[in-house]
Amino acid sequence: MVKLDFNQILALVPLSREQLTILPVVDSTMVYASQRRFSGMHVIAAEQQTAGQGQRGHHFQSPDGGIYLTLVVPVKQQFLQQPGLLTIGVGVAVRTAIVRILKVAPELKWVNDLFLQGQKCGGVLTKVQTNTANQPTAIMIGIGLNLGPSPALQTVQATNLAPDTRLKNELVAELCKQVLAFYRRPVADEVRQQYQAHLLWRQCLVQIKNHDRYVTGYLQGITPNFELQLQTATGTDCLVTAAASQHLHLISAR
Repeated sequence: MVKLDFNQILALVPLSREQLTILPVVDSTMVYASQRRFSGMHVIAAEQQTAGQGQRGHHFQSPDGGIYLTLVVPVKQQFLQQPGLLTIGVGVAVRTAIVRILKVAPELKWVNDLFLQGQKCGGVLTKVQTNTANQPTAIMIGIGLNLGPSPALQTVQATNLAPDTRLKNELVAELCKQVLAFYRRPVADEVRQQYQAHLLWRQCLVQIKNHDRYVTGYLQGITPNFELQLQTATGTDCLVTAAASQHLHLISAR
């Protein structure tokens, strides 16, 4: 099984030695980054997580052989004003990296799960870090991917992206490059179009929890304000934000 290689990753990504941390095991790369409060840009990668974080505090299965990564970047006002752009844009960047290195094309499940052949193969988490005065200080971007096969994935009905881990370091480097490229130059219309083109269950009948109630409708796509658009049985549109929604599941294909 291929391990993370500090020098190989550095050779492929424009980072200094001080901006990259590689760990054999960690509870969570997101927790590690949060506790250390890095100033400026920093990347943390781990071989394995014992308490990986998913959306809304859910546990993310993180066996050896996967990719577990957190990128810390300075706060950008555009992302504070458009949090949906950040969430969706990171998902598009991660998918692009996977396609380029592994030559497989996962779909994006709202908000930022990645699915391959109907099974989850990864996920993305974004958080804004604040100081004691509750002022935003950094953006943390967590990426977890099931790269190589693992018996642990079968217990949670997940799948892996590749038959082995030989392209692990190349994929880590490409993930960093794509996410940082998006961070530096976020083009809203392009991001929305890319996300919509690869959106899982588009035109299918789905159900989603919006705030404290469930909504059923046909999934239409993503609005210019980065909301999920569902058409209900009455013909009206329901717009759902990333922050207010959870538990999206398929009812039937159209």
